Amino acid sequence: MHKSLSFTFLYLIITGVLLISSQIAFSSQVTFSSPATRATLVELYTSEGCSSCPPADQWMSSLKTKKGLWKAFVPIAFHVDYWDHLGWTDKFADAKHAQRQSIYKAHQFISSVYTPAIINNGREWRWWRWGRNIQHDTHGKPGILSARLKNNNLTALFTPESPDMMTPLVLHVALLRMNEITEVKAGENKNKKLTHDFVVARHLSQSERDGETHKWSIDSLLSHKNVNIRAIALWLTTKDDPTPIQATGGWITSANSHTSIQ
Repeated sequence: MHKSLSFTFLYLIITGVLLISSQIAFSSQVTFSSPATRATLVELYTSEGCSSCPPADQWMSSLKTKKGLWKAFVPIAFHVDYWDHLGWTDKFADAKHAQRQSIYKAHQFISSVYTPAIINNGREWRWWRWGRNIQHDTHGKPGILSARLKNNNLTALFTPESPDMMTPLVLHVALLRMNEITEVKAGENKNKKLTHDFVVARHLSQSERDGETHKWSIDSLLSHKNVNIRAIALWLTTKDDPTPIQATGGWITSANSHTSIQ
């Protein structure tokens, strides 16, 4: 009986510490801002069940140390579920990610739905295989996308370069996991240890509200269930076209950056 009471007391202490820690983590503030020139959204479509995907995953991880991260380019990795039947279920996979890739195919922006696939600012891009640098749009100047994450609530604002841009826009937000390691036990990558970065753990979108042109607000973005979330990516599209107009993002913890959140 005494041991049972001691265990219960210890459990309550640990639970309380975890709750306080999560509140502290989510009460901090961090800001994001793109340049006025167009930042490149780099999307990887991958799967742990695909034997040809590990080189693409490694290429994606290499972007952590590339100059221009979050300003010149914003990387995100969507894990798809259409290879799960090969014997290994990718825990990061989501059917919605495959649907997103299919939308690009429907617009004829990619030749087919496959992995590994890199989409560079809404268009198929295969040059990563040959070590080419990320292709940037050096002429586009859509405007500045900025955001603030404070007390677990996100606010975003887009200031277009041209005041005539009145087309209703959609804000996309992706919560990203970093430094994920999986020891694959079955399927095409059996006995391999795979490392993933910029993994999309949650993707949500919000259209502009009436009377709030180019402004967005998302409450309770993070929770204690969001394990290993280290960064956020944000980008804009129109309702009917998945092509990114502007993008930004950044670290939300100091684990992957050299500066702490203030």
